[in-house]
Amino acid sequence: MDADYVSVNMRNWDERVADHLDAYGAEAFADDPTAVWAAKEAELLAPYVPGASFVGVDMVHLQCHIGTDTISFARRGARVVGADLSGASVQAARDLGPTVPA
Repeated sequence: MDADYVSVNMRNWDERVADHLDAYGAEAFADDPTAVWAAKEAELLAPYVPGASFVGVDMVHLQCHIGTDTISFARRGARVVGADLSGASVQAARDLGPTVPA
């Protein structure tokens, strides 16, 4: 893999974080414990999880970006860890994440 391509891609996503936090209404989303995103993804994945429920399912969410989908799966009952190339994205997700009950 070309290291320059990776660093350019990472900077690109780092630069999008602030705009995406604003555009997605991330603060309001984090403050509403009933809010969930990833409805389509959850619908598509449901047939592959026990009882079509995310309760108790262990997940790794790759390319989690600012964490709204990752938090949504946690709010549905999954034990989920998000990972992303962008350090700024991971920090934003961590800042939003404490709103999810353990």
